[in-house]
Amino acid sequence: MDAEQAYLFAHAVSRDAAYQLQLPADRARLHGWALDILEAHPGSGALAVDLAHHAAFAQSGAEGEALTGLQRRELRYLQEGAAHCTSEYDLSQAVRLYRRVLDHPLADGAQRDAALIEGTRVLLNAGKGTEALDWIAHGPPASDPAAGLAIEDARAAALLSLGRSREALECCNRALQALPESGGRLEGGLLSTAGAIWSDLGDIDAALHALERAARLADELQDPSLRAQALSNQARTWFSRGRWTDAAPLFRQVQQIAFASGDRHRLCVSTSGLGACLIQTGNLDEAEQQLLAAVRIAREIGNFREEAVAFTNLGTVEEWRGNLARAAELHERALQMHRETGNRRAEAITQRNLANLAAHTGRFAEAERMVLRAFALSREIGDAAAEGALYTVLATIHYRQGRTLGCLAACERASEALQHAGDLWLRAASDAYRALTLGACTRNREALEAVQSALPRLQPPTAPRLLVEFGFAIRAQVLVGIAIEQRLVRREDAGQALRDAALSLDELESHAHHAADPVTCREYVLQARGWLAQTDRGEWPQCWMGSRINELPAPLRLAVLDSMPVQSPGLLERLQTEAPLLLAALKDGTEELPVPDWRNAEVP
Repeated sequence: MDAEQAYLFAHAVSRDAAYQLQLPADRARLHGWALDILEAHPGSGALAVDLAHHAAFAQSGAEGEALTGLQRRELRYLQEGAAHCTSEYDLSQAVRLYRRVLDHPLADGAQRDAALIEGTRVLLNAGKGTEALDWIAHGPPASDPAAGLAIEDARAAALLSLGRSREALECCNRALQALPESGGRLEGGLLSTAGAIWSDLGDIDAALHALERAARLADELQDPSLRAQALSNQARTWFSRGRWTDAAPLFRQVQQIAFASGDRHRLCVSTSGLGACLIQTGNLDEAEQQLLAAVRIAREIGNFREEAVAFTNLGTVEEWRGNLARAAELHERALQMHRETGNRRAEAITQRNLANLAAHTGRFAEAERMVLRAFALSREIGDAAAEGALYTVLATIHYRQGRTLGCLAACERASEALQHAGDLWLRAASDAYRALTLGACTRNREALEAVQSALPRLQPPTAPRLLVEFGFAIRAQVLVGIAIEQRLVRREDAGQALRDAALSLDELESHAHHAADPVTCREYVLQARGWLAQTDRGEWPQCWMGSRINELPAPLRLAVLDSMPVQSPGLLERLQTEAPLLLAALKDGTEELPVPDWRNAEVP
């Protein structure tokens, strides 16, 4: 038997047993020989991990210079192996090797600083913010001021990843104040982190100011990695403001830089971000392709956090396609993953998505419970934009249950929160729901004012197409409501309102370039068209149902009373027996008015 075959084993247990039978001194000598042989034939960076292993075990029984020499070789290969595992996204192995560097007896302050900082970055790239904070907390103190500032930057990034934005800002500000006059790359990194924190806290101006400074510094230093970090955070900021067409090109630039440099972590994040932008502009097929690519890269590099974010956005793709069961399945899967990684911001967003789905399918009590949980998370992390979005969801829940006062109150709170956060399209969505509710209360003039204010912010391509359709549908409904009121008073105004409503619906359909969510937009479109058709036929829709009776114009109440025996005889009987006070409120103040000719009225 030749030497190459002498120590091949059919089973790992047999191999380990044979290894343990060797005396410790013999084992150490064999490891030393293996170390010498492998060093004489240098290979890839992967070999450094084996060399560090052999150098460690060869130390058994060694003393003096021999021991010190083996320890130096071990430390060298631990550093090389850790760097190689980091570049290959073998993140668990990289962390183990950096830990051995931290604990190594010959490691100096600079080597420990580097291991602590790089180990933190590895954990953050794996989406493990809690472990990153623990790593810093149990690591050695920095050996010099520059390293201390880099560690503070890493700590701020870890806090931000866990949604602890205010703590992250305090940490980042301390580091920025301690920077020397020319901070170089470290200053650029801290400014980029600060920009991301300000963005999450809703101060868009402060975020953009910090990120623009970081981008300029990256250009001065000719540092593509630093530029990619600044551009990525700028894209996130524009995305949070609802400016999808500004965010998407930045994500594409980051993709190009990351691809050229082989930075698969940055490539994963930018691909996922681009997919989220494409959803909002209605490009669902391309969005799905980008998000599936992000999932694939995330799995290759072991980034569980980004994989979960991509699943949340894939759930939104299915929701917009109307596949609500599949959307709920993806959101539930993402929610569990966010909880495992400690990503509380993404957890709150996914909880909100699930609440929205529950509301659209009539599970209102469940939707409200989810909204309350998401509120608690958003307030804990200080996310004003998320809180405003949750009030918009709450308005949806109230509206669908006929709670007009609750809906109006939620819309007001949403507008207040979103005004601070600067999220223009969500504010427009809140105004649109307010208009819808005012219309349901027959406060049509106020409703028209609200929807006219919202429509300029609900224009493509800056707003999600679904909301563009929603805005035009609401405007049509409100105009029909005004027409119903006016045909009893000023027929020329009624005719103009009806023509405006028809144009609004035509404009709506010209923007409908994708399959909108059937339980959201189409419902309002069909309802508006139904009202328009009824009014064209000279019929009176039951638009007064659920309204405050005392706010309805007296001529309209008289028309409702006169038309009710013909259109809704069963309803009239119920009112007479079950709600006499409501019937009395309908009649109040109509005694002296002429009965309108609602049967034969022609639309001008």
